[in-house]
Amino acid sequence: MFDQVHHVAYVVDDMDKAIDFFSKKFDLELERRWVTESAGTEFATFLVGDFVFEFLSPASPTSRHHQTLKDRGGPSLDHVAYGVHDLDGVVKTLEDRGINLLTDGPQIAPTGWRVANIDPKSTMGIRVQLVDLDHKG
Repeated sequence: MFDQVHHVAYVVDDMDKAIDFFSKKFDLELERRWVTESAGTEFATFLVGDFVFEFLSPASPTSRHHQTLKDRGGPSLDHVAYGVHDLDGVVKTLEDRGINLLTDGPQIAPTGWRVANIDPKSTMGIRVQLVDLDHKG
C-alpha cells in the first residue's frame, strides 16, 4: 500500500531557532520557507536525499499547532507522510477498512502536494498523511 516514506513533519515553537539548529548541527540546507495564512502555519523544508524533512510552526492564533505544542509540552513529531501511487484507490481501500479522513477526500496541501490526512481517531492517535506520488503539483 505505501510505496515510500515521503516526509516527516515536526511541530516547533521557534522556527528561526529550529532552522538555525538543524542547519548548523546537522549540515542541513534549507530548501524552502513560507507562511500559509489560511492554515495559520509557517513551513520550512529540508531535503535529505529524496526525503523531505519538514518543520511546522504556528503563525497565527488559530493554528492547530499551538494546541499541539501545549499538549505535547513543546516541539514534537507531528506526522509521518507516506507516498502512494493511486491515492484515490488507497483512500477507498482504507475507508473500506474503517479508516476515516479528516476531510472529504484528498486535497492540495500548502506545499502543493496532493494529500489525504487520516483522522488520528482511526489510527490509534497517530497522525498519518498520504501523499500522491502521481500528482505533479
